[in-house]
Amino acid sequence: MQNPDALQLFELFLRRKGLYNTVSRQQITTAVCAQSEPFDAAQIWVLLGTRQVGLSTIYRTLELLDEAGLIRRMAGEVTRYECVFQRQWHEYLRCDACGKWIPFSSEAVDAQLTEIAQQLGFSVRARSLVLQGICRECKLKSAAQAAATPTW
Repeated sequence: MQNPDALQLFELFLRRKGLYNTVSRQQITTAVCAQSEPFDAAQIWVLLGTRQVGLSTIYRTLELLDEAGLIRRMAGEVTRYECVFQRQWHEYLRCDACGKWIPFSSEAVDAQLTEIAQQLGFSVRARSLVLQGICRECKLKSAAQAAATPTW
């Protein structure tokens, strides 16, 4: 198999586990790989709603896709995932006001995280770094609203 796609890799993973590659799992995998930002199960459910895929099936499939290494689970209040298949590794800035996800990568951050793990004798299996705050556009909107508000 030369340069397999995500569906082929997932099918091989499922076969090794003795599981079937159902049409629902294929639809979920296709939808997940089309996402450019982190997503949660409910977003995939809404996206696939017309195809009668149950939310519990989506949760189970996301777990399998994570175990297969095609997506990664991200820490947070709501469990989100990111498709990592054939994508460059990066971290995120997350705006609390508008919800925008801003990807970034930094060799310095990568090196420092690797060094910290090595110093502590820790073997990293996965990582997720999300810095939360307010994006530039939301700060500008907030400042403009504050300036337009009368102070009497």
